[in-house]
Amino acid sequence: MINKINKIVAILFILSMMQLNAYGGEKMEKATFGGGCFWCVESPFEKLKGVTEAVAGYTGGAKKNPTYEEVSSGRTGHVEAIQVTYDPSKVSYQELLDVFWRNIDPTDAGGQFVDRGSQYQAVIFYHTDEQRRLAEKSKEDLSKSKRFEKPIVTEIVKASEFYKAEDYHQGYYKKCPLQYNLYRSGSGRDRFLQKVWGENKEELKKKLTSTQYNVTQECGTEKPFDNEYWNNKREGIYVDVVSGEPLFSSVDKYDSHTGWPSFTKPLMPENIVEKIDKSLFSERTEVKSKHGNSHLGHVFNDGPKPAGTRYCINSAALKFIPEEDLEKEGYGEYKGIFGGGHMKLKSTAFENNKFIPAKFTCDADNVNPALGIENIPDGAKSLALIVDDPDAPVGTWIHWIVYNLPVTRHISENSVPGTLGVTSSQRSEYSGPCPPSGTHRYFFKIYALNEKLNLPQGRSKAELLNAMKGHILDEAELIGLYKRK
Repeated sequence: MINKINKIVAILFILSMMQLNAYGGEKMEKATFGGGCFWCVESPFEKLKGVTEAVAGYTGGAKKNPTYEEVSSGRTGHVEAIQVTYDPSKVSYQELLDVFWRNIDPTDAGGQFVDRGSQYQAVIFYHTDEQRRLAEKSKEDLSKSKRFEKPIVTEIVKASEFYKAEDYHQGYYKKCPLQYNLYRSGSGRDRFLQKVWGENKEELKKKLTSTQYNVTQECGTEKPFDNEYWNNKREGIYVDVVSGEPLFSSVDKYDSHTGWPSFTKPLMPENIVEKIDKSLFSERTEVKSKHGNSHLGHVFNDGPKPAGTRYCINSAALKFIPEEDLEKEGYGEYKGIFGGGHMKLKSTAFENNKFIPAKFTCDADNVNPALGIENIPDGAKSLALIVDDPDAPVGTWIHWIVYNLPVTRHISENSVPGTLGVTSSQRSEYSGPCPPSGTHRYFFKIYALNEKLNLPQGRSKAELLNAMKGHILDEAELIGLYKRK
């Protein structure tokens, strides 16, 4: 018996030593920050060496186990927050504070950027007295730096219970990079941070190769016929190597015999900025990315007809996403441009994935987005459409509707040309009243199901999602920002 006890003690000792070695002999610690939309705050912390986990969630309020919809209403007392687990031997709490300040507007007491309300306040939640001391000192130092004209109003409060957010919010910037970048660029966060802090050139130098940095940040030009994509003939899209925003497609690529990748037109024109370049004793039109502000190349008027334009682009400014990896890399909605592929949701309320509020109506309880669907998968027996405004107060607006196939009429007269309208005479639906004034995130999502759903009208979104489990063949979505008067 004694020998068995000794063996157990020895095993426990070895396991504890192994754990100490795994963490460098240090106990892991937690830090919690509220900085507005947690999608945008998660990524800066998760990329830090020494951070093992960054979890999106809710804290600061009294309600137990709140949902996203409840917190978004602003009535729970909770804020969207990120809880960071880190190794203090590899990254200090002071370094975490520095990252926090560089990713928020500490002068805004009413929210953060486009997200308004107490649920989006910037808050530091301290777990220990030492964290409180460091937080107060860093806030004082930031105030004394005079970097901001307005006073620093970020609160520092004792950490309370933290509730992990729904799974689809975790790592959203990695799961849905396109939607994340569209939302982030429209929120005004990056423009503000750029204005206040300027570009972090040192971070870019670590991220990029010397050629990529020279081309994108110093307007350099790579060698012709000696670059990665000049002769690339694979199908796929080309994104900004810095920001990931979609720029060009293989559909529009051609051999210009110049030794650089050449395209007749951009895939996403709104992601392209053109400006006059008078360097080299001549006048040319420089091409830059809108969100990454990367130098890409130049555009000329000697391209093939009918467009007549040649976008001459440096390979070093691009990252190629092959067609077969589009879904995995978060660009699945572009799969349809290569012929076939996944289902696509289109709307007259969107142009080039940009939401056009004037083409969207919400009168009383009626929601009327003009929608159309391409590439409905074989075997689909019904379509479930969810139109959601996660920023509206709970109970004010969510719209869902199920269409059993085959459809018999369009959802509206203003349907999308060349696509299948999605209203049928057999349908069930629920619609709440329109949202209040302010800026909102609108999500349009369509699911193709292998079963007909006869869900009674008036059921909640959660009940709809539960009924769809195990029946989803494919899905597609559109997302946009809309300012309602």
